[in-house]
Amino acid sequence: MAALVPGMAAAYPIVPAPPETRSGEFEWGAWRDFAGAGLGNDSVYAVLRTSDGFVYVGTESGLLRYDGRRFEAVAAIPSRRCFTLAEAAGGRLFVGTHGAGLFVLDLRGGSARAMPLPAQRVYDLSADGQGGIFASTGEGLWHCPGSGGDCAPYAVAAGLPVYRTRLASWRGSPVLWLGLAEGGVRRIADPLGPSPRLEPILIREGLPNDLVRALLVWPETGEDLWIGTGRGLARYDGERLVRYAGESGFPEAMVFGLAAGLSARGEPELYVALRPGGLVLVSPDGQWRRWTAAQGLPSNEVQSIWTGGQPAELWLATLDASLLRREPSRFQAIDERFGLPDRLTYGVGETDLPGRKPLAVGGHGAGRAPLRGRPLAGLPAARARRLRGARPVGRRRDRLHRRRCRLRDLGTGRLHPLLARSPPGASCARRRPPCGPGGARGTAGLSRLRPRSLRLSLGD
Repeated sequence: MAALVPGMAAAYPIVPAPPETRSGEFEWGAWRDFAGAGLGNDSVYAVLRTSDGFVYVGTESGLLRYDGRRFEAVAAIPSRRCFTLAEAAGGRLFVGTHGAGLFVLDLRGGSARAMPLPAQRVYDLSADGQGGIFASTGEGLWHCPGSGGDCAPYAVAAGLPVYRTRLASWRGSPVLWLGLAEGGVRRIADPLGPSPRLEPILIREGLPNDLVRALLVWPETGEDLWIGTGRGLARYDGERLVRYAGESGFPEAMVFGLAAGLSARGEPELYVALRPGGLVLVSPDGQWRRWTAAQGLPSNEVQSIWTGGQPAELWLATLDASLLRREPSRFQAIDERFGLPDRLTYGVGETDLPGRKPLAVGGHGAGRAPLRGRPLAGLPAARARRLRGARPVGRRRDRLHRRRCRLRDLGTGRLHPLLARSPPGASCARRRPPCGPGGARGTAGLSRLRPRSLRLSLGD
């Protein structure tokens, strides 16, 4: 269908997004919860790693700094809700609060000063690329220059209920995108030039919701604008709008954050913070899938996201599970949430079966060997005790107590993250592997399987 856009001579088509990609692949890794590391609050609103290497966290009760070992309160910032963070050039961290206004923290000296604003609520901060920031407040849009002077009202956007801003290149020219509260999206051309102008383009028709809560221009999709709303997501490329909403199976939830990052394989991904709804991962071709509590995410109330330049580097600020960091090298429990019929397993191995993730588990109970969380059809209801193949990828010096953690990724040859807590060749910690009836007979070990074949040893 097509929708007429006020202020435009032509219409842009509105098309539904593709349905969720239910690949069923495991997301190897785990999440570290910092609730017990001195954070002191389960409600985290913002997270940002600054250029000096520290991680700053905005919580319900103030701003904290994490040095890799412990959290320390930043005493120069009032103990109010720190809602948004943005770093500007020159070692300055801007802190927007709900109740105390805007502050700027000198990262080198540790001192802070309040920026005079009539509004006490700051909803969003966005760097202007010249050492300053744009501040979206309850009293309109303000600009704080990089020269260090006081903030001033941004006259071009006067009277607009601006909730989010993003400065980005759009078709070779700088554009300031404005996300409005119950008003869609507007844009300002040449925002830092001598004559900034508010263009008549309004993106509103077709959005899942008029309340815009997140904006991002993702270079991986040709500078398309991604719009997070109060009931879903949209993608605008200048000619059409792709709608991620209920008709595509997309959660009808508030999108509070958008961030571009890299997957564990180094592939570009767009991370979408939902509240409630967990996390959505979008690939450059528009395909998407979800991470929720069912896939091991500790919280479905994700407020904001920070990603670094490394694969799988991902920090989440949540409202009920504190601060989370993805750690691919840690163990993750694979249980009934992933489709295993029982928690008692006897062996694990890899396969090259077409269209399947190369992992198989021999289990108890229903006696199936799940691949990608689904049981293999046609197997009898018996215990799958052993997985045999051409050569082993795991060795044990002592059948009951010691083993070598050398399960490697079939495609890359690297040490598989699931068993990467010990360096290659080092013995694992002493722990008793799961045993079946008769003790040692149930510990089957790890085997690399022949292409397109899976050999199981079944028992009663």
